[in-house]
Amino acid sequence: MKSVLLIYILFISNLYCTDKDLKPVLIQKEMVSNIEEICNTYKVLEACFDAGTIYANGIKVKQNNFKALYYYEKACDLGSDLACYNLGVIYQKGKGIKTDYKKSKLFYTKACDKNVSQACNNLGFFYKKGYGVKQNYTKAYLFYKKACDNNLMVGCYNLGVLYNNGQGVIKDYLKALKIYKKTCKYNIAKGCYNAASIYDDNTSIVYDKNKSKLFYQKAFDLGFSKNIHDSKVKGG
Repeated sequence: MKSVLLIYILFISNLYCTDKDLKPVLIQKEMVSNIEEICNTYKVLEACFDAGTIYANGIKVKQNNFKALYYYEKACDLGSDLACYNLGVIYQKGKGIKTDYKKSKLFYTKACDKNVSQACNNLGFFYKKGYGVKQNYTKAYLFYKKACDNNLMVGCYNLGVLYNNGQGVIKDYLKALKIYKKTCKYNIAKGCYNAASIYDDNTSIVYDKNKSKLFYQKAFDLGFSKNIHDSKVKGG
């Protein structure tokens, strides 16, 4: 088995970019059947994952989410956390297949258990909105917090929103502000805007018009709505 894996790694090693995406220009159509055979016959995790990626993205073959699901599920069963996450994405988006939030949740949960931050964030979203699960802000909080603890800034932003709105946690503008400022530091435009809004609230103990303008400006610089920005920066 180890020799098969080594041969596959040598076979496929030149087909990757530095970010581990398959290079479509180097994949040849005849290679696809070889990759599939290695997955199906020898159950090589990397081959199963690559076959899923090929069909999910239509690399030298017709895009086919059913085949992508088949190979990603094999890879997930063999221990690929990223394959489990990709399964969650496909079932959530339902492109070419029927959307299935319950199956999406199942695979996101497997990926989140292995600390795939985006999977944890997506589970937070499911529980916040009630997609495939009963709406539960407390569970949304727990999943967003796990994503944030793993330094996924969009997870931190979503956590800030829960503190801001008092959903699943006691409402706390100061905690929300701290989180929003952290996300703004990492160029999350909505985080900058929400931090600015808290500083802009003249009933808040942290009211500071100058700071609000600075955060509104950064939100705008990062692409936040110009109309909203202009009305906030120019007014007062």
